[in-house]
Amino acid sequence: MSTSPPLAVALLLRLGLPVFTLLASALLAPTLLAFVPAASADSLSGLRRLLDDPDPSARAAAVRRLAGNDEPVAHRLVLDVLADDHPYVRRAAAGVLAGVLERRELLARSLTKLGEPRARAAAAEGVGLWLDATAGGVLVRLLADKSPEVRVAALEAFVRPLLDGAAPQALPTAWEEASVLDHLDRALADRDGLVRATALDLLLGWRPGHLTEARLADLLGDPDARVRLRALEGSAAMSTEAATVAVLRGSDDAVWSVRLVAAELSGAVRSARVLDRLIQQLDTEPRERVVAAVQSSLVQLVGIPFEGDQWRAWRKGDGAAFDPALREGEAPPDVPRGTHTVETGRFLGLPLVSTHVAFVVDASGSMREVGRDGRRRDVRAREALDAALASLQAAPKPAAVNIHRFHDGVESFEAKAVPVTESMRRRVTTWLASREPAGRTALFDGIAAALADPDVDQVVVLSDGAPSAGSWFTKTDLLREVGRLQRWTRARIDVVRIGQDGVAARWRRLLEQLADVTGGVALSR
Repeated sequence: MSTSPPLAVALLLRLGLPVFTLLASALLAPTLLAFVPAASADSLSGLRRLLDDPDPSARAAAVRRLAGNDEPVAHRLVLDVLADDHPYVRRAAAGVLAGVLERRELLARSLTKLGEPRARAAAAEGVGLWLDATAGGVLVRLLADKSPEVRVAALEAFVRPLLDGAAPQALPTAWEEASVLDHLDRALADRDGLVRATALDLLLGWRPGHLTEARLADLLGDPDARVRLRALEGSAAMSTEAATVAVLRGSDDAVWSVRLVAAELSGAVRSARVLDRLIQQLDTEPRERVVAAVQSSLVQLVGIPFEGDQWRAWRKGDGAAFDPALREGEAPPDVPRGTHTVETGRFLGLPLVSTHVAFVVDASGSMREVGRDGRRRDVRAREALDAALASLQAAPKPAAVNIHRFHDGVESFEAKAVPVTESMRRRVTTWLASREPAGRTALFDGIAAALADPDVDQVVVLSDGAPSAGSWFTKTDLLREVGRLQRWTRARIDVVRIGQDGVAARWRRLLEQLADVTGGVALSR
């Protein structure tokens, strides 16, 4: 029986990976940094009781006590926990699995036979850090799993060491470059869109030269918007002609997020065709965020801070002969993010930049507290929300909004964003007033509910505390998992922090980070 986790560190050093890769990992850090002596056989029955605790934090702590215990009975317990209902507990079990040093071959026989797809996906996450021939065999089998969730997890576990800098020649034969590229090529033809998008994302991050301009052009026509979005980003790094064709196709896409990325990338494509298309979009594009990106890219291409009609007049007159290609090599003007943003309203001073908005409102018990103005926080939030809805109702374009309350879980006003009308506002007021704030803070679940609506391109979060419940509630996990969701939706997340004087600085910074990495802003009120 081994109780020495530093062996895993030594393995990563031998593979050429920095120790930071291991210690910063959301998977292994809790297991290795809080390493405890292995559970004895006498204590395993007690651990089984702890693994039935209703609190996921308690179950995660219990399974971590199995770290370093290479007895078959301990392995069996870890395998059982891989199917836990809660993702935080499954990740803890995967972390213990990653540290297994003995009987790996025997354990591997059970991993691909686990009944629940979520258990096999967690197994892929853990086994991927073994980085040996046994792990390679398990991951290759999971790449052909019937569940898309498992295939995505196996792809990420398979390629992640290479993205982190491991030299293929230092890895077992399963990680030979030709073999990995073959698996990624097969995944690009997978029947599931997320598997295809993940494979493309990994390829562009690891071996972008493997993808020809023609291959990326084909992927621009993929039926899944996530694939088209990533193919567009990959094409923008190719020749000017390939980038031109890509952003022109992207600007006509039916999905707003693809059009947004095309508009954002257009400022670096020195093409008169792109310039003309951007000016045309000022008249035809229905999404405010896309229009703002179009304006910023026009300034990048031309170097003149015009607005709206000025661009059309300039192109017909003084700019008729202007060719962006003649400015090739010049540094583009510095266009601060949000320079050309069009406001559709405000929420507690936060600009609303879209007419497709989801409000994610804290409804935990602390929202009952009275602020300096003598009003309860939830009452203040309710009044501010109605004022924001009134401004959206008066916007030039029809607005669609949804509201999500988070506490121990999450409640949604509607299944998806609905038109803002007088009757809708009355229903929202009644719905919120009939629910008393209570419980803890499932921040991730509220954001995830908002991002699940593909029509929403701005998520506004109001919170007075730190996450303490829900699917993910540690800082590392929450940032990682919101990033997973947002990378495909491209909705921006804005945050209003209310009454956070007593909240630790690291949690205040978490809300700032959530906003910053998605193009949003964070305000304190």
